[in-house]
Amino acid sequence: MPTTDFLTYVLQHHAAPTTLIICSTRQSFLSDLSAIIGQPSSSVPTGDSSPSTPPEDPSPHPLLIPTIHLISTSRTVALAFAPTLPHLRAYLATYSAPSGRADPQPHFSKPGSRTPMLAVLNPLALHSSTTDFSAQGLSRTFAAAVEAADRAGMQLVVQESERGHDEDAEAGVHPGEEQGEGEGTGEDPWRQQVPLLNGSVRMGGGGERLWAGRMVEVGKVVGRWCRFMGLDEGGLYET
Repeated sequence: MPTTDFLTYVLQHHAAPTTLIICSTRQSFLSDLSAIIGQPSSSVPTGDSSPSTPPEDPSPHPLLIPTIHLISTSRTVALAFAPTLPHLRAYLATYSAPSGRADPQPHFSKPGSRTPMLAVLNPLALHSSTTDFSAQGLSRTFAAAVEAADRAGMQLVVQESERGHDEDAEAGVHPGEEQGEGEGTGEDPWRQQVPLLNGSVRMGGGGERLWAGRMVEVGKVVGRWCRFMGLDEGGLYET
């Protein structure tokens, strides 16, 4: 699922109070979001261009159109940025639902179709450059996320992008977008292999990870806490 689809899903199906935790810096997230949405840059005419031919004006992405629907739904989503794994775990450990009366469902939503959410974007990317990129470390984080959502009476929704696991992520940069045109590695981050224990991970001199012992797929670890769902025009479906 592209990250823009994930953001659209949260906006269309959440109810107040809802929190979206973005596992990167604000600057990195906004930069990557602008790139994936494809905001057109101002074009400079060249010498061989015809002045009578106007430049092509692509339609803006739906997230860039300030409709009443988008404004109404986005104002009830609280944003939090967790640039490191300790930041994320500390936030989850102390999380409580934003105070204030829950807004009634807008007239354009079906009764019961919207629910308060605790949405987390790209948590695996925060683990990938640490010794916690193991079944033990992932279980600790996802257990904290499930506990935080249950404590606040929210639905936990998690999205991981392929872009968060490219070379930049290995260097400590954690972009916030899923693979789009010319982006990412095309690999499924949930199919990565990790060791069982944190002590089995060693960081090499060049920042590469060295493993020892038995390995397990990330998806199997996370599957203890979450169900994997896909999204199409008909809505969510279990994968």
